[in-house]
Amino acid sequence: MNEIYYVDGTPYEVSPSMLAEFLRKFPNATKSQGAKPIINKSRYNEGEEDLSGWDNFKNVLSNTFEEAGDIFEFWGLAQDEETVQAAAEAGSLGANSNIQIASTAIWERVFGRETMKRWKKTSPGFFKTYIPSDSATFKRVLENFEKEEAQKKKTLTFGEADSLGDYLSVGLGAVVNVGGSVVKNFGTAFTGYFFEFAAQNYVTANEVKAKSMGLTLNELVASGNADVDAAVKIAGFQAGLEYFGVSKILKPFKVGKAMNKKVGEYLSRNYSKSSGKKIRIGLDLGIVGSLEGSTEMGQTALEMYNEQLATAKATGEDINDAWQLTQNFFSAEAFEAEVLVTLLKL
Repeated sequence: MNEIYYVDGTPYEVSPSMLAEFLRKFPNATKSQGAKPIINKSRYNEGEEDLSGWDNFKNVLSNTFEEAGDIFEFWGLAQDEETVQAAAEAGSLGANSNIQIASTAIWERVFGRETMKRWKKTSPGFFKTYIPSDSATFKRVLENFEKEEAQKKKTLTFGEADSLGDYLSVGLGAVVNVGGSVVKNFGTAFTGYFFEFAAQNYVTANEVKAKSMGLTLNELVASGNADVDAAVKIAGFQAGLEYFGVSKILKPFKVGKAMNKKVGEYLSRNYSKSSGKKIRIGLDLGIVGSLEGSTEMGQTALEMYNEQLATAKATGEDINDAWQLTQNFFSAEAFEAEVLVTLLKL
C-alpha cells in the first residue's frame, strides 16, 4: 500500500518499492499521520515517468484553477453542508480547513482550550465555527487539510528542467502562477495566504515534534502540547512577503546590531569562496533585479526555517535565527526562486 510523505509541506505518494530511494533523497521526510488522500502521482510511485514540459504546464494550469476554486471554499460557499462540522465530516472543507486549523490554534493559544470550550457553550452563536483541537471533528479537519494539500499537482522547477521545452514550460508556468496569486489575494480579502501558511506551518512543525515524541500528530494536538507561536509568527512574515515585498516588511522593524553583525560576518566570509557563488549572484540579482524576486527568496527562506526550527525544538538543539535565515536566504532553493522571478521581469 502506498503511503503519503511530506517534504517541506509538499505531499508525495510513495510506493513500498520506491520508499528506500525516497528516504535517501529526502531523509527529513515525515509520514502523514492522517487519512491517506488521493494524490497526484509522484515519480516515487512505481511506473511513474518524469514530467514533460507539456505535462508540467498542464499541471500548472490545473493548480491555478484549483487555487481559484479555493476562494469559494475559503468562504464556505462550495459546501453543501450547513455547518463547518458537517463539512469536515463529509470531507468537503477544502481550503476552509486552513482557517479552521489556524483559528483554533490561535484561539486556544491566546485563551486556552478549556476557556474556549466554555465560551462556545455560553455563546454558541459567536463561537459556532470554533472546533476544539482535542475533538474528533478537529481530527477530521486535519484530514481535510491533507486532502486539500494533496490536490496540488507536481510541477517542474528550473533545477529539474533538462531541455529547452522544460525551461519554457517552467517560465510560462510562473506567469500563470502570478495571475493565480493575484486572484487569490483579492478573492480572500488578503487573508488567504496567512491562513494557508499558518496551517501548513502548524502541521509541518508539529508532525516533526510528534515524531520525536513517538506520537501521531493527532495525539500531540489532543494533548495540548502542539507548538503554535512559531507557526503563526512565520506565517505572518510569509504573508507579509507575499503582499508587500521584503523591503516594506523590514522597514518598520529595527533590526538589532548583533543580528546585522552575524549576517554581515556570514556573507563576508563566504562571498569570495567558490561555495559562495550563489551569494554573489544572489546579491547582484537583488541589486538589479525585482522586488518580487527578493520576496520569493524571503518566502522560501522562511518556509525552510519553519521546519528547521521545529526539528531543533524536537531534538533539544539551539538554533541561531539570524544565521539560519541568512543561510536559507542564499540557499539553492531560494536562489532558484529569485532567478525565476527575475527572468520573468526581463
